[in-house]
Amino acid sequence: MHLSESEDPAVELPSDPDELPDEEYAEQLFQMSSRLPFAMRSAAEQEGYRVDLDTRGFVFNADPGALVRFLDIGTRPSNLR
Repeated sequence: MHLSESEDPAVELPSDPDELPDEEYAEQLFQMSSRLPFAMRSAAEQEGYRVDLDTRGFVFNADPGALVRFLDIGTRPSNLR
């Protein structure tokens, strides 16, 4: 999770580093992020995200709304089994 005051839109749950802005640490943070397990991909799809097997648990330039969505997807009780 990268938090920022920037007005640029957040990049949420990317599958490819090409989706990221040309920021100094964006690709490094992407590479450090884990691929979403099945339950979290399913939760993300329910929230309207397009996901695939390479989707990462990563948000760049998050605003408060993106932070809440990210935490919700990762901490739903159905995901913790």
